[in-house]
Amino acid sequence: MPSFEERVAVKLARLEAWCLDNGVTVSAAGEVDEASACALLSYTSRDALRHQAAEGRLSPVLRRRRCGPRWLYELESIAEEIVLAYERNAVS
Repeated sequence: MPSFEERVAVKLARLEAWCLDNGVTVSAAGEVDEASACALLSYTSRDALRHQAAEGRLSPVLRRRRCGPRWLYELESIAEEIVLAYERNAVS
């Protein structure tokens, strides 16, 4: 079985391809805007991450930084969150 880092690298490549296919801008630092991060995480609301942060429920895995009035999320941390979610929900 591939290591955690290998699974994250594969997921990151898929997320980058999805961004390219869907016209989502990825910063030079590998970050996407909050609405795109929500889409990548399969949330139906574009504000889901903002609400989670306000309620103190934002995953500690997700790395974000403020850029003016907006939050940018690291694609690699989104990939890590997805891989971890798969592992949490995996049936042995």
